[in-house]
Amino acid sequence: MTTSIGWLRAALVAACGIGAALVLARGPYAPHALALAGAELVACALLAVPATRRAGGWLLLATLAAAAVVHGVAGELPTALAVYAAATVVVMREAP
Repeated sequence: MTTSIGWLRAALVAACGIGAALVLARGPYAPHALALAGAELVACALLAVPATRRAGGWLLLATLAAAAVVHGVAGELPTALAVYAAATVVVMREAP
């Protein structure tokens, strides 16, 4: 993981994974929020492993899209999710 993309992947997995873990740990949240956080945590775990990186990336993109919809319906503008999505696409391009 000495490449720039490797560092980006580590930062992405840490940022998204820690955020998802905090949602699961802090509760109570609505069931859909818990489901998204659980899926995001699984996606981060998959993204961290070279053999499952592409599958993890697709799952993370799906959870980010769903989270953007949920935030949008609540009247929020989740710009950070766009940055996470862009980083996910870059990391996925490195996948075997």
